[in-house]
Amino acid sequence: MRKNSKNKSFYDSIYFDLLDAMKEESCPICFLIQRSESQYLDNLFYELVSDPGVREKLRKSYGFCGKHAKLAKRTGNPLGIAIIYEDISLTLREKIEKEKEIPLPGEGCIICKLVAEVEERYIQSFLKNFSKKNFQNLFRKSFGLCIHHFFYIHSRLSTQEEKRVLKEYELQKLDEYISQLREFIRKHDYRYSHEGFGREATCWKKIVDKIVGNYLS
Repeated sequence: MRKNSKNKSFYDSIYFDLLDAMKEESCPICFLIQRSESQYLDNLFYELVSDPGVREKLRKSYGFCGKHAKLAKRTGNPLGIAIIYEDISLTLREKIEKEKEIPLPGEGCIICKLVAEVEERYIQSFLKNFSKKNFQNLFRKSFGLCIHHFFYIHSRLSTQEEKRVLKEYELQKLDEYISQLREFIRKHDYRYSHEGFGREATCWKKIVDKIVGNYLS
């Protein structure tokens, strides 16, 4: 009984995370991936850097992939990075000395694996709850999905009606951005520059996140 209660609480927290993420000016799935990624990196550098199991995984993958190595440099803890990469450098030195081939550094990146798990978890929650009217109402007021997550989720929705609703909403959002982009471009004409910018002022940023994805970019 206690186990079922714990599982329910876990899945409820995923659902409420998704609802909260809909308040952000980005794809909710991308937003939650980014947040989980940052939280895990913080935890890794401050608490897990000396964990033998984590160190072994990092040693086997020769550290992070290119994207997560850059993120670690930008947001990580210098001491934590030094400890991890000193260990990896010693492993590499031994391989080079013995002229042993190694996989591309970063293959099997532990952050990439986390991202895949987190992404699937939130996508499953989206699919499970999209049929609920209150969920759809909140979603309609949101940024919507990036194009990558739209196509992926649309292909996995269980009914044609759910697919129609999601497609209709995303087309509506794209039409809004097209209208704003045209207005933004028009106001850059010197004849209309005196009008000033409204909602369209940031549309050029939002459309990039919409098409590329906030996490994927």
